[in-house]
Amino acid sequence: KLHGRLYSPGQKITNDCEDCVCNAGRWVCKDLPCPGTCALEGGSHITTFDGKKFTFHGDCYYVLSKGDHNDSHALLGELAPCGSSDKQTCLKSVVLVTDRKKDVVAFRADGRVLLNELEVHLPHVTASFSIFQPSSYHIIVDTAFSLRLQIQLVPVMQLYVTLDQASQGQVQGLCGNFNGLESDDFRTASGLVEATGASFANTWKAQSSCHDKLDWLDDPCSLNIESANYAEHWCSLLKKTETPFSKCHSAVDPSEYYKRCKYDTCNCANSEDCLCAAL
Repeated sequence: KLHGRLYSPGQKITNDCEDCVCNAGRWVCKDLPCPGTCALEGGSHITTFDGKKFTFHGDCYYVLSKGDHNDSHALLGELAPCGSSDKQTCLKSVVLVTDRKKDVVAFRADGRVLLNELEVHLPHVTASFSIFQPSSYHIIVDTAFSLRLQIQLVPVMQLYVTLDQASQGQVQGLCGNFNGLESDDFRTASGLVEATGASFANTWKAQSSCHDKLDWLDDPCSLNIESANYAEHWCSLLKKTETPFSKCHSAVDPSEYYKRCKYDTCNCANSEDCLCAAL
């Protein structure tokens, strides 16, 4: 039995990371090569390759991921305040540094793509990467070094970074070290493991002139009852059983998404955009 469904002996199921066969009432599973995905959502929520989640309101360019030992690539994200307070932050741009620092590709929140500071029109293909825009909502970047980017542009800029299993344990940055362990994802460039998201993220600033940021532990919904009611009304759709989301509850726990949806909706000056991005 799996996710409420019954399977007969000999039946096989496959997901991203394993092959499983039902054998005499037990699952016998074999691991498959499994890519890792890092997400930067809502301008402050980061999920590392190994699945650790933290919230950080930055104001700088930060190293999201880079090769451990070589200069093959570096991926930076620009976080900046974008609301009425510095506690509402947005992803403003994503920068891919590749070809041993010869090529710098910048993706702006308005959809523009700059290669070495010159605007390029998509699709754009080189020997080491290709960029195309399947819809007005997002841009896809494929690279020759097992890194794939999905950059969402509407309603707010969000980023999803996928790495092949071949890169496991060979990267560092805000997206973590992709070694299969969540517990050591706050490891800094010097090898120390920090205790909090902000103290970890501050070590990955790409510009030394930026100020360190502090952890912000307040619940933005406690500051405005009207926003809190609006957020609860819409975000609770993620948890309710009679909505389209309920079909996925057996495979995906909605509680983390619900919490993040409420946080972003209450914290956002233009709450509808943030609500839609979270949903």
